[in-house]
Amino acid sequence: SSTKKRMWKTASFGGGIFGWALSLLAMGALWSAVLFWCRDDLTFFDKLIQCVVPRSFLGRISGETYPSIRSQINGLIHSGFDKITSAFQVTEESVDGITLIFVSKENQQPRKKLPVLFWVHGGGFTMGQARDDWGAKMFVSIGKSVDCVLVSVEYAIAPENPFPMAFDDVLKGLRVVSENAELAERFNYDPKRLHVAGCSAGACLVGSAAAAATASGITCASMSLFFPCVSPRNAEDAFHGVAADDSSFRRNGNLSFVPTEYLRWCWHAYLAREFAMRPTAANASGQDDGRDGEVGRDGKEEERARDHLLDDKLRDAGECDIDIDRAMDDVRVSPLCAAAWSRGAPRRTLVVTGYADPLLDEGRELVALLRKAAQKHSDDSQASPCAAASLEATLNACLHGLFPCR
Repeated sequence: SSTKKRMWKTASFGGGIFGWALSLLAMGALWSAVLFWCRDDLTFFDKLIQCVVPRSFLGRISGETYPSIRSQINGLIHSGFDKITSAFQVTEESVDGITLIFVSKENQQPRKKLPVLFWVHGGGFTMGQARDDWGAKMFVSIGKSVDCVLVSVEYAIAPENPFPMAFDDVLKGLRVVSENAELAERFNYDPKRLHVAGCSAGACLVGSAAAAATASGITCASMSLFFPCVSPRNAEDAFHGVAADDSSFRRNGNLSFVPTEYLRWCWHAYLAREFAMRPTAANASGQDDGRDGEVGRDGKEEERARDHLLDDKLRDAGECDIDIDRAMDDVRVSPLCAAAWSRGAPRRTLVVTGYADPLLDEGRELVALLRKAAQKHSDDSQASPCAAASLEATLNACLHGLFPCR
């Protein structure tokens, strides 16, 4: 009986410790909730959204976890695309090294030339594919009102294929769709009725490509950008805690789908090879010779050492420091570049943003830039057709990418 008493006392003591620990955790959680709801930089609606929506697993993405996450997401995207397009004609074409997926109705009138929608998928520059369920939903939704042909481009994915490969592929695909008469005849579309669209990182790529195409004389009838991810600066500022109190990243950067850490990782994975602040060979060996980038006698050996260290850091792209100012001055990086729309913009532009999206602010910034470009070129007869109307549609209570295509 004495043994049973000792066991009972031990169990009671353990249970008491466990209960005490649970009480502390509960009090801590309660205190954190009180502090959160007392924040005056968030509206009641912001606080409600952040309590309801869980934090995304994408926030834990890294060089080690990325391959498995990309494989899972791409599998879901592909299966969704196949299901949505099962009643349509899907054709894969490779032209000039670019893979294009054509989706069209099987009973279209052969003599009637149709408008063509050039679609660029999202995925943070690091995942996704041309067989994209989001683009397929858009095509089906548009098809309820007007017949058209969907063309989705397969572009190079980072970090294996860094900047500017994705931009180059999208621009080349846009030119193929616009200029290849044989494709236009076979798929029965009118290149002069070319509409471009993209979501998230795809919106960034197609916006930059449309700006470059417009400058070279290719006319886009319209441009639709959904939840555009166009500024590495915002994600960087939010990650380091220097974002403005009223910024959309400050409000929504911990929501699912696109948490701050994930967005920053994506931008770094895409841009690091071109815009990383490259270390010196001395720093690669842990030494500091005070030369800050100076090339010694064996320039090739030092360059190899820098590349080797950069490759090591690219395994977790978040460790690379990016020269954001230099990146944002490059038209190929973002349509937010000041020089992007110097030659005009598509005549009609729609930018769709979500109130609960951390990318809300940069979407609105892009709308302001497009409107400014339209105003600047409205009286310039030498300019390409520019935006007669740049519209923004902000969807209340809408998270990133959750656009009701009906």
